[in-house]
Amino acid sequence: MVTNMKVHLIGWNENALNALSGLIASKYKITGVTMHASHVDKKLKDLCKAKNINCRIVKNETELKKSLLDSKAQVVVSASWPKIIHAELLNTPGITFINIHAALLPKNRGIHPINWAIIRVKNMPERPST
Repeated sequence: MVTNMKVHLIGWNENALNALSGLIASKYKITGVTMHASHVDKKLKDLCKAKNINCRIVKNETELKKSLLDSKAQVVVSASWPKIIHAELLNTPGITFINIHAALLPKNRGIHPINWAIIRVKNMPERPST
């Protein structure tokens, strides 16, 4: 495992909290955590504070790009980022993006994938048994 890799987390909720906990346990160099202003997570902020990890809140993709470039991250882990990340940012030289998604893609894409997966199963003529 390459533990000197610089990793930056973007996201919110339990997915981001679990991802950050895993990154901390894995001993990667965490360059920061960024949340969108529309989805600020208190537990995630508290964990950042407890572990002395820089936590930023951004309002748009321009601010997100600045946050990532300032952090000098090599890898960005996206865990429940609430906005679409456009190709220009995804193709930033020197940064690799990894997306963690809570449901099967592309059918359950979007901000509430688990909710939509449940709704789709409930509306199926023959639901899978549990």
